Amino acid sequence: MTTMTPDQLAALIAKVVTEVMQGQNATPKASSRFLPKGSHAAPSDLAAKDQQLINAFLRKGFKDVQLMDRADPTKPFNVKPFKSWLNDGRIVRKGQRGVRGLFHITQTDALPGKAPAKPSLTAEQKGLFNKAKASLKAKQAKAQPTLV
Repeated sequence: MTTMTPDQLAALIAKVVTEVMQGQNATPKASSRFLPKGSHAAPSDLAAKDQQLINAFLRKGFKDVQLMDRADPTKPFNVKPFKSWLNDGRIVRKGQRGVRGLFHITQTDALPGKAPAKPSLTAEQKGLFNKAKASLKAKQAKAQPTLV
């Protein structure tokens, strides 16, 4: 066993610390599982990720893919996760395969037994209906002969 001088020990520690610091500053390599074929670098922004999703749906044969607009979520879109389709009254067909957990609207069907909601009456409409009902009863009462 060789003994190290304090200067040699300090140099060895500095070298190890420098290597560790350089390793932390290096950008980690992206997993090839999440990259499209032919791509060598991970997407750095959301627009690139969205484009990758659209391309994946296009490869599966879906032509009218509209992802949710992050700037304005009220805009219509036709690609959602499984649970979002359930919340919207639709269910993904058995055997359908999505892209990263997302499904196109053409891969879904309306839930059976869930009728569309009827529009409710306004207070004004209810008042008019009650007046018409009362006047009809009054006319019917006048039209019936009284028996003596």
